[in-house]
Amino acid sequence: MTKIIITILISVMLLITAAAYSEPSQDRKRALDILWSAYTKLQQGDPTAIDGIEQALRIDPNFAYANIVRAEFAMASEDWENARIYYQKGLEHLHEPDQPLSPVPSIRITAEEVEADSRVFLGYTYIKLAQMANVQGQNQLEIEYLDSAKANLLKAVNLNPGPETKKMAEQLLMMFH
Repeated sequence: MTKIIITILISVMLLITAAAYSEPSQDRKRALDILWSAYTKLQQGDPTAIDGIEQALRIDPNFAYANIVRAEFAMASEDWENARIYYQKGLEHLHEPDQPLSPVPSIRITAEEVEADSRVFLGYTYIKLAQMANVQGQNQLEIEYLDSAKANLLKAVNLNPGPETKKMAEQLLMMFH
């Protein structure tokens, strides 16, 4: 009986280990290549970058980093509702084992770094949505958005984002004191 339990435990551990180190699918790898090219265009201010981002999402709608980059694009366009939707979807899938964050192994990006930065920008997005709700006289929605903003900013600070993003989070959190 003990031998069977040990065998089952070893099997489960092997499955967990295999899942934790699973390789992205071919579709996700193709989406990453397209996304990286689009992201480069986005950084250069090329408005056609959205086409590549959208193509990557059509190939793989659950590709975390593609959703996060799409959220960044929405933020740049002040499309706060879509920014919220894409950040949330990206964060939902970010810690899955087959989510690549860099096109090349020499550039090391961790899910925790991406999550910290994304949560700061999601917090900012919620603040903008709260401002819009305030203008529309939707007081309850404004409160919900502000609560979500604060929760995401606090999570981000605890995850230790990059120095500039951390400073932004801390400045935004000051409005809640």
